[in-house]
Amino acid sequence: CLFLSPPPGMMAEVPTVEAEVAVRLEAGLGEGSLWDSRSKKLLWLDILGAKLFRFDPSTGQNEEFDLSSHSTAVSSVVPIAEDASGDTVALTTREGFAVYNFRSQQLDLLGVPEPGVKEGERFNDGKVDPLGCYWAGTLCRDASEEIVPKAAKLYRRSGDGAVKMVMEELSISNGLVWSKDGQTMYYIDTPSAQIDAMDFTAGEVSNRRAVVKGFDFETTGFPDGCAIDLEDRLWVARFNGGACGCYDPKTGKMLAEVRVPKEAGRQVTSAAFGGEDLQDLYLTTAREGFDEAKGKDFPLAGSLFVVPAAKLQEICPGVRGQPPNHLKLSS
Repeated sequence: CLFLSPPPGMMAEVPTVEAEVAVRLEAGLGEGSLWDSRSKKLLWLDILGAKLFRFDPSTGQNEEFDLSSHSTAVSSVVPIAEDASGDTVALTTREGFAVYNFRSQQLDLLGVPEPGVKEGERFNDGKVDPLGCYWAGTLCRDASEEIVPKAAKLYRRSGDGAVKMVMEELSISNGLVWSKDGQTMYYIDTPSAQIDAMDFTAGEVSNRRAVVKGFDFETTGFPDGCAIDLEDRLWVARFNGGACGCYDPKTGKMLAEVRVPKEAGRQVTSAAFGGEDLQDLYLTTAREGFDEAKGKDFPLAGSLFVVPAAKLQEICPGVRGQPPNHLKLSS
């Protein structure tokens, strides 16, 4: 992608394309999109509905699995390395880490006790690192449903089952991806209005620094979920921005942009490369805080969107996603 823009907080003139509907659905908080190479399907979620989805682009079928009898929320989902069939996935519920079997529809918690989320706190975004460990962070709301600043944490679950708190004093933990060489972890604490990088060495992080700044809630939207391509460019969903931007973490500049249709609203929540060659780009959306009138104004909010490979190549020639890491349940 050629650099054609000012910093993200300013009006940017970059190559832009509009995503199209893959699955029309009124998910309250669509999130957690991730390609599962085992089943050749896209995994995604409705966090607030405690629903897990599995979308097959070859048939257009979107399977729905209701997990509300197990937890009030399900916030991230990842493939499991030891299961080549794709029948099982790991996920985070409100309380912590779990494994779900699509065939038996059985959910089993991973480890007791859980990390110890407090009242009003729940798990949020999560991904697997190059070593096969599951990283997932939290957010915390008060009695009036407002986010409590600096009350969230980031955890890492290792193959031996140990769960370690890696970071604290966060607000809304999001956007975990790793560079192609495995030496940098990118991380987003959404209200900070920036994308951070950290050195990643033997599973530990250090030297946290901002690599993309200038996000504004009302104009660009805040950074949310994130995907990474083979050139280490970051594709960042922008909540309240109605878009996903492609950013170069070396320069902090936006290079290209994918927008959702106006009927989808502005709550773009996660991004994932999919398809067998990881050349399609999927976006999830939400309808948080919608009343009936807003629901009518934005009938596509909550749907899953896709930019097919040929369309994505128009704004970023040759782009392909990095294959997502799979969780290793045993060390």
